[in-house]
Amino acid sequence: MPIKESIYLSQTYIEGTDCCGKDELANRLAAVTGENPTRHLVIDRDNPHEKILNELETSEEKLFAGIIIARTIMHDIGFAANGRLPTDSNIQVSLHALRAVAFETARGGDLTGIFQELLKYCPLFDLTILLTASLECKRRRLANREETTGQSSEFDNLMFTKPDFVMAMDEVIFNQATDKFGAVVIDTDNMSLDEVFEKGKLLLENGYVEEPGVKRPIKGRLIQEPFHQGEKNYFNKELERYSNFLKKKFIEE
Repeated sequence: MPIKESIYLSQTYIEGTDCCGKDELANRLAAVTGENPTRHLVIDRDNPHEKILNELETSEEKLFAGIIIARTIMHDIGFAANGRLPTDSNIQVSLHALRAVAFETARGGDLTGIFQELLKYCPLFDLTILLTASLECKRRRLANREETTGQSSEFDNLMFTKPDFVMAMDEVIFNQATDKFGAVVIDTDNMSLDEVFEKGKLLLENGYVEEPGVKRPIKGRLIQEPFHQGEKNYFNKELERYSNFLKKKFIEE
């Protein structure tokens, strides 16, 4: 289907692969600007589909997690396209749209195409910062975090159990963040949290330098069109088709 583009957001978007320090950077930037970071992954804090996603419990319910994530993304696109921007913060930390593309592409999932299409409609931001780190560096940081806090997740442990999958996700995040959002990349491998913060603060205060061949949004200009009903109908139809496929394959049998 033809690409319809979305709307421009005058906000700062911080993205990064895991164990790169994006939450720390977002919190510290929010502190100096007197704001709170926008809720992770969603643009609309009250996104009803995100609430449903967080309440999935059974394995049968989780079969449909990808569909719910897609509907979460659609809600956020419509929310932004209608001009209803978050009022409590100008800092966005991660997006379902980008991370869903990375996850589904890395695993060769059935919804890869849908997520790739949805990403084309996502709003652009005044400043996008992408934090990166090598796999070895992220493993060290994860080990240190586990030692000091005792906290880790099944997803974090993929750095050790499925490194190829993690690196595939990292590659998609890097490519999409730079190509779609014109991200300024900060390689955090040899940087302290303080150094990352100072770099991010400088970007936030002074903007960024244009680089040849890198797409950048132009502040204050409406560069994309809203998410119309025709596009919504298309995605709803595709998601319903996939839902019926899952029911037939995994539940009705």
